[in-house]
Amino acid sequence: MSDQIQNVKKLLSIVAEKIERSKEISRLKGENFNVFSILGFETKENKTHSRFLASLLDPNGDHGLGDIFLQLFYKTILSNETEHSLTENKQEIVKLLMKDIVEVRTEEYLGKINNEEETGGFVDVSLTGNNGKIFIENKINAGDQHLQIARYINGSNLVVFYLTLDGRRPSKGSSGNYKVNEDFFLLSYKTDIKNWLEDCQKEVSDFPIIRETIKQYLILIKKLTGQLNNQEMEKEILELIKNNIEVAEKIGTLLVKAKFELGWNRYSKILDMLKGKLIGLNIDLSGISRERSNRLDGCFIKIIGLNNYDIGINLELSNNYFFFCAVQKNKKRQPSINTRSEFDNLSSFLINNLKKHNINVSRNGWRLAGIFTIMSPFDNNMNDERSSQIFCTDLANQIKDIIDKSDIYNFNKSK
Repeated sequence: MSDQIQNVKKLLSIVAEKIERSKEISRLKGENFNVFSILGFETKENKTHSRFLASLLDPNGDHGLGDIFLQLFYKTILSNETEHSLTENKQEIVKLLMKDIVEVRTEEYLGKINNEEETGGFVDVSLTGNNGKIFIENKINAGDQHLQIARYINGSNLVVFYLTLDGRRPSKGSSGNYKVNEDFFLLSYKTDIKNWLEDCQKEVSDFPIIRETIKQYLILIKKLTGQLNNQEMEKEILELIKNNIEVAEKIGTLLVKAKFELGWNRYSKILDMLKGKLIGLNIDLSGISRERSNRLDGCFIKIIGLNNYDIGINLELSNNYFFFCAVQKNKKRQPSINTRSEFDNLSSFLINNLKKHNINVSRNGWRLAGIFTIMSPFDNNMNDERSSQIFCTDLANQIKDIIDKSDIYNFNKSK
């Protein structure tokens, strides 16, 4: 074995020891007992993060404390401590909102997506007053949609934020010709949201239930952004890296590839198991394909053919949902094709049938009819055979239930 490999093994061993020590400290402090983690809601953008943020921001929220959290949020985004300060005209909009009556919503519908005119879609969190609006696009794990940020910027007296764990920029395909720090602005959970939550926590010291709920969520944010009890650990690891730059660089160059292969293997195992569970559901197993999905953690399940398109269910494991969509024959899923007029009749058919079963569904540019949440949470640490089997059985039953209630196999007969 070469000296370089020996050095890599030694460095990884020392780092692993320090990480385990940090985990033990978290265990002793009780930080592992987190209600969001236990219920499998850690990375659900809308079900967990957008809703929790909106519930605090809402002056009429169940917390019963009026606009106290909202005002602290305004101060956070106006603060010079943020990495990307607002331009003067955007600051004026926020200052007017500070004196305004504001309505807070999640998943606000802006109309049917029109990429040519850059309009439409759903905004994760919106704050609307008489004198302006704030839109927040919330990203935890999901990728950017085509011209997503560009579509939200289309309006006056509006401030658009792109919120991610680390404050990264959206893709060019999402922002189009609009410029960061001019037309829209960046926020991060790691600094901006964390700082805001810490300020919120201070204000509710006399309200134990609200204080502890915010604390639980703050712990989750620190976990997702790698800040749990590890400042000292990070300093130690940083010194190790500085003293072993060549070895660390070699590890860094292979890290992305290693994570990809691990993720691919894990999701392949789950999806192969699911395929076996779908036998007998009136689904042609040859129509189940990972390659036709546009996600590492997903697959496309063909149900029927329609002209030059296959109609089926697209599954996204890490987001815990699946939805009807259309895929051009022999190609990957492309969100834009779901806006074609030829799918209007099918979408209406599915929506009407599912609503008869009290299933709330709708139509937008990237799905034909609704999102159906996987009830059994997909645990990122689910490696044992029994948990995987239970998860796949539950998921297969839900997919079958949605297909049966949609009556999609009788669509061609209905025309």
